[in-house]
Amino acid sequence: MSDRIGFSKIAEKISIKFTVLALMLGSASAAIPPYAKDLGPEDQNKQITVTVWLKQHNKAALDALVAEMYDKTSLNYHHFLTLEQYKARFAPTAKEASVVRDFLQTHNLSVTAADQLNHYVKAQGRIGDVQTAFNTRINRAIIKGEVHRINVSEAKITGPAAALVSTVQGMDDLIVCHASCRS
Repeated sequence: MSDRIGFSKIAEKISIKFTVLALMLGSASAAIPPYAKDLGPEDQNKQITVTVWLKQHNKAALDALVAEMYDKTSLNYHHFLTLEQYKARFAPTAKEASVVRDFLQTHNLSVTAADQLNHYVKAQGRIGDVQTAFNTRINRAIIKGEVHRINVSEAKITGPAAALVSTVQGMDDLIVCHASCRS
């Protein structure tokens, strides 16, 4: 049982992280909303941190397996994976994370963190370098009386890293929330 390291808790955390990520996808493909006032380009030398999320392997199979783990009629009910089983079947590989790290460093971004399961790589750098890396522009805009940073188009990655990346977070500074938290 100790090698099962509470996969239900891991699955729950992963599920929560990817639910939050799914909510953020709207900001990953942001554009300046029609109700915002575009103030033009952000300072090219300003430092920001971006999080590049890698694609999970066999995502549909993972979703189905997690559903089965909580379905009392399933043969997989409460048959949790070990961390090693999860890594082998579903997590991005260290080699894939290395390709993304190399992509970021090639574009003058400093890698500051990486998830131990290779789900993401964080990097910091100048807005000018972030724009070049992800083939987008980052502008400033006023939304509800506050100045925000917004990427005006979806991130586009070229080269070997392109097939590995799910989304890029952090080019904007908007906070995504449920409808219940909006005023």
